Amino acid sequence: MSLKKLTKASILALALLSASFSYAIDEAPVQDNFISIESPRADAVSQNVVSANLEKVASAAKELLGTRYSFGGTNPESGFDCSGFVRYVFKEANIELPRSSYDMKKIGTPVDVKSLKIGDLLFFKINTSHVGIYIGNGKFIHSPTTGRSVTIESLADAVYGKRLLSARRIVTAE
Repeated sequence: MSLKKLTKASILALALLSASFSYAIDEAPVQDNFISIESPRADAVSQNVVSANLEKVASAAKELLGTRYSFGGTNPESGFDCSGFVRYVFKEANIELPRSSYDMKKIGTPVDVKSLKIGDLLFFKINTSHVGIYIGNGKFIHSPTTGRSVTIESLADAVYGKRLLSARRIVTAE
């Protein structure tokens, strides 16, 4: 992670507030009147926070296994539709998503299916559009359809594997 576009005054304030500040203002690279500081330690901390959030997403999703499907549903009490489920689970990890799967397809970054990570959103061509959350090991969790409940499925399953349209990564360390 890099701290970008901090003014010299901001850096000085940070230096005064933190005894562990290890960069002298005069030594930091200046570009366009801003100081840029690269910190390998900050990268590691950022990665840990991202991993913790994604684990929280997967954990929150699994806690809802068995919750019934409900068209337009957005909570465990009344049930979930696919996008209501995904939005609820991410919100539990303090990550806001749009309400519809259509709008969810517009955010984040595209991901190749061979590079999926826990927490990636998977979009399927089922009815008009369907979304689930990748939870690792070739599996995803979703709220499928009327008469069913939140469940875990395999991407190797013929129904889902052949209908997978795209994947998006919402949370990154950048």
